[in-house]
Amino acid sequence: MATKNLKYLCQFLCYFFLLFCIVQCGEPKSKIPISFYYWRTSFQLSVLEKSTLEQNQVNTLYVRFFDIDIKDTALGPMPVGVLEGLDSLKGDIKIVPVVFITNRTFLKTNQIGIKQLAKKTISKINSIYNAYNEVQLDCDWTEKTKDNYFLFLTEIRKQIENRKVLLSATIRLHQVKYKEVTGVPPVNRGMLMFYNMGDVGNPNEKNSIFNKEKANLYVNYLNAYLLPLDVALPVFHWQAHFRDGRILNLFSKKNLNELNGTDFKEVGTNKFVATRDKVASGKYIREGDLLKVEEIKKEDLINAAKLLKQNLPNEKRRLVFYDLDDYNLKCYEKTIYQTITDCLN
Repeated sequence: MATKNLKYLCQFLCYFFLLFCIVQCGEPKSKIPISFYYWRTSFQLSVLEKSTLEQNQVNTLYVRFFDIDIKDTALGPMPVGVLEGLDSLKGDIKIVPVVFITNRTFLKTNQIGIKQLAKKTISKINSIYNAYNEVQLDCDWTEKTKDNYFLFLTEIRKQIENRKVLLSATIRLHQVKYKEVTGVPPVNRGMLMFYNMGDVGNPNEKNSIFNKEKANLYVNYLNAYLLPLDVALPVFHWQAHFRDGRILNLFSKKNLNELNGTDFKEVGTNKFVATRDKVASGKYIREGDLLKVEEIKKEDLINAAKLLKQNLPNEKRRLVFYDLDDYNLKCYEKTIYQTITDCLN
């Protein structure tokens, strides 16, 4: 009898422990989906790019369709660098059209022109691709351009609301911290650009792409931001070209090993001085010019993901890496994207 009671007691304790685990843990978390930005003017995926998408089960790409800029006020805002070749896309990958707009476009365009621009923007997107369920606008707006930019976003929403298309906008860290000044854009979601947080024009800047100390000045404001946020992290490198302390060019997607040769002499951590005059990527480099390498390593991405995990509200979001390109992909191990997702999940 005692043995039988002991058996029931053990069954009860096992049941109770299982129930406790279910209550405490809840349903297993779904993994954050991985996406990439595609930021070239011709759409053509390489073998490595395709395999990266497959390995990471990517079902959505954020593709830059064109820029909008204004150089001649009489002509008004114009599309620049329009994407070609998107019709070559095969498979089940969804496309989110992304349009980058310069700040001066909103400084030099009146409200009537802004409303016309919104119609032309959606029309131009539709001429390239119209099977989308989200449109994203990319603009580093300021207090001076806020009203015109927000009017533009409102007009864009009118153009797509009948199709129930989501509207998102890129958000910089300073726009989160100083939201009372810059405002919160009238969109469905924000894409937090968690990079380019330093002064690239300063040759003494530690790393203008990602700096944990500088990030800490902003992340405490994320939890109170009034939009649900997806996250974009950097997987790119560049070399800043300085002459007499002034930045002249940014060289991106260049082999970093090429700098440590006969044409350059290393003078500090990630700093190289040209030992002779030369031309690189169509730009003249004079003897004595400084090239400063800025790169994002695995530990930088892990630190970024952990900071975001600690400070973002617990909600569903997408993780997007900037940007999908052979050069960038070759700089990282194949499992890096899943590793960073696990840190953020």
